[in-house]
Amino acid sequence: MSLTDSQTLPPQQETGVTYSNPNFGPATQPHYDSEKWAMTLPVAHTEEIILNPEPLDRKRKPGTPAFFRPTSSGHSLPALIKILHAIPMAREALLNRDHTLGDYGRDTDWWDGTPVKVLRVVNVDDDGQDAGLEDVMYETQRLLAFLEETERAYGSADALASFYNLSNFPNNILARYLSAWRDATQLFALDSPLVDTFTSRGLRRECVEPRDAEFVVLNVKIGKEVGGKGMTLYEAIDEVMWADTEEGEVFLDQVGDVITFELENQCPNVPGLGIRIPAVWYSDRYLESSIEAADDMKARKLSVYARVEDVDRVQDLMTQFRNPKGGKTLGADDLVNKVTTYFQQTAAYKDSDSADTNSADNNSRVNNLGRIMEELITLTKRVSTKLDEFQQIRDSTLNRIKDISKLYTEPSDDPNKPPKHKFTLRGVATNPQTVYVLEKDKSEENGDVPSSDIETWQWWRLEYTTNSISPVTTSKVSELQVLDAASNEYNKALLVYASERAISYESGPLPPQLRNFVRADNLAFAAEIDAFRSNAATADPSPKSPQKRKASSSSDLEVEYPRSPPTDRSHWSSSSASSPFDPNPPDSDVDILASERRLQNNMRTLAPKTGSHASSDDRIPVSLHVENAGQEMQESGRGGMLTGIGDKYKLGSYVPEIGMEDEDEGYAEDSEEEEEEQQQQQQQPRPRG
Repeated sequence: MSLTDSQTLPPQQETGVTYSNPNFGPATQPHYDSEKWAMTLPVAHTEEIILNPEPLDRKRKPGTPAFFRPTSSGHSLPALIKILHAIPMAREALLNRDHTLGDYGRDTDWWDGTPVKVLRVVNVDDDGQDAGLEDVMYETQRLLAFLEETERAYGSADALASFYNLSNFPNNILARYLSAWRDATQLFALDSPLVDTFTSRGLRRECVEPRDAEFVVLNVKIGKEVGGKGMTLYEAIDEVMWADTEEGEVFLDQVGDVITFELENQCPNVPGLGIRIPAVWYSDRYLESSIEAADDMKARKLSVYARVEDVDRVQDLMTQFRNPKGGKTLGADDLVNKVTTYFQQTAAYKDSDSADTNSADNNSRVNNLGRIMEELITLTKRVSTKLDEFQQIRDSTLNRIKDISKLYTEPSDDPNKPPKHKFTLRGVATNPQTVYVLEKDKSEENGDVPSSDIETWQWWRLEYTTNSISPVTTSKVSELQVLDAASNEYNKALLVYASERAISYESGPLPPQLRNFVRADNLAFAAEIDAFRSNAATADPSPKSPQKRKASSSSDLEVEYPRSPPTDRSHWSSSSASSPFDPNPPDSDVDILASERRLQNNMRTLAPKTGSHASSDDRIPVSLHVENAGQEMQESGRGGMLTGIGDKYKLGSYVPEIGMEDEDEGYAEDSEEEEEEQQQQQQQPRPRG
């Protein structure tokens, strides 16, 4: 039923749910009571369509990295794939060289999110879960190859999100994807040594039975205990790891070489994430070997936090007034201001009344009100001074917490002491449109495989905006800019850290079948650009203008001649045939076809300009050079027609680019020179017909 049809329902028909427990389903009875049943519209599922710019605006600039545009649902899967590709161990793990396709298929719209359909043998008795996992693996391989070999500025990861129902869980899509990839690797690449690259495991050791929990993405919610208090990522993770310390000791039993964090600030009045993001993160404080040191740190922090709570309680008593009757809370400052305003207005009224009556009693009341106001002002200053003192105590106490929390967050002078497990920040996604990634500097790259030399790595800011003609923005940024953006740009962030082993891992080149897949896509893109240029030239032809030639004698004559049909010479007179300007007089026994064939041999290929298309007839005779043009094109006595080669040949599909700047490029267009040429031509004797 359409929306238009729904507007023509009978007047007595009402829409809506008539009972608290509605029952939706197909009609199974011959008749339904209209007072109890109603026809409803299905729930509309809308999705934003991201339009692509013209092909030339989608071409990748030399030396800049390719990436994936954001999805309509706004999840961070495209950013995650881009960041992981720049980590050598993660790249090698996701490639899964031991399980590849011989042919990865073709689809001209694959780069835009259309899945590639590949024929395969399936088991009809299977539930299809294994096929979905395999699709996740193969599509990941395609995306990695795209990032390395493509000539496009960006692509799409929508096809990957469509496999294995990943897109149905946008809030948890990163964890579902990495888990699906791990399951696929365990199922199809049994001997892969990198299957646990992204997997970490937490263990809670209790008195009865220990419990563990594996995770590929650690979700960190930043609450009021940490947000906006100058804390770091460590304190935020502490709240996740040790929130319930009474239930048992919690530590990380296994830490993957690549660890992913999803952060969200839940403090409404705190901008950004509310914490500081470090460039280097150590996992030592969360390991089993650091349980004793971590317990001591937690005990000291709890003692200091108790002091902070005492200060907060006193500050609350001094700054908040609670009405014992209504229970309404009012700030002490607001209360004092209202009382002071009331006394000032009352004193002014009494003062005016005493001026009229000259009463001693009124003068006494005015003096009492003035004294009370002075006492209130003095009390307010004392309270303000005391609050400042408590705030200083609170700040110094919080600084003590920061000092205590530095356990295993900085490198030790003794290499034998912790921290030893170092992870460096490799990528950040602050919002669906922006991703920061640490990539190998292309200018210093000697091969296709990223190096582990930290000095050759460069931070990039990659952004795709839908409200611009050129949506792609790529720029180099510093590490400080990345850390500032991660901390302050948005209230959510995706962080990816990698171990030193993951960064120094030796990753090989792409398999040839993946290279061929991207090369085919590049050819399709080149054809799309050619078609766009051809259509643009056809749809918007250049306006006709007088023929022009450059003043430089070394340049070619850039002019478009109309293609003429073969010349019919049967009606020519003998006098005209004997003209020296006729290349083929009737008395000559030269074969016309042979003459034209010699002309073809004397022609040279003219390189088309940028934006045009070469064709088989994009050639210009040598005789049409500027220095010979005056000899081959003469004015005849028949209405000023040009005879010769110019009447026979055209420059094919080559369209000269004539712009407004031609006068500045040496074209002879001066009006006085044209008049002089016309006068000289009129004075020359004309051949008699």
